[in-house]
Amino acid sequence: MLLHNKDIKRKIKGTVCPVCRSRVFEVHDNEFTCPFCWTKGVREGSAILFSEWSVKNHRFTKENLEEHFSEWILKTKDMFKSNLKEILRRKRSMLW
Repeated sequence: MLLHNKDIKRKIKGTVCPVCRSRVFEVHDNEFTCPFCWTKGVREGSAILFSEWSVKNHRFTKENLEEHFSEWILKTKDMFKSNLKEILRRKRSMLW
């Protein structure tokens, strides 16, 4: 369950994503990004400091979901359909 974050009024410091609770991060220089919900933070000592803005603007907000649908899913639909046979072939080759 995603964090209900509309009442957050401060930065959050921790070792897990405050939105989706993931312990996995992409690391670039000093910035940590949750690959699941896109929440960003910076290293502060042995923890990660997440800004109030980042926690409130993760991938699963209504606005970001609408943008993802209109700017990615709908725009790539035809490309996906044209590559579907190859996608399924590769998927089958990866199964055990």
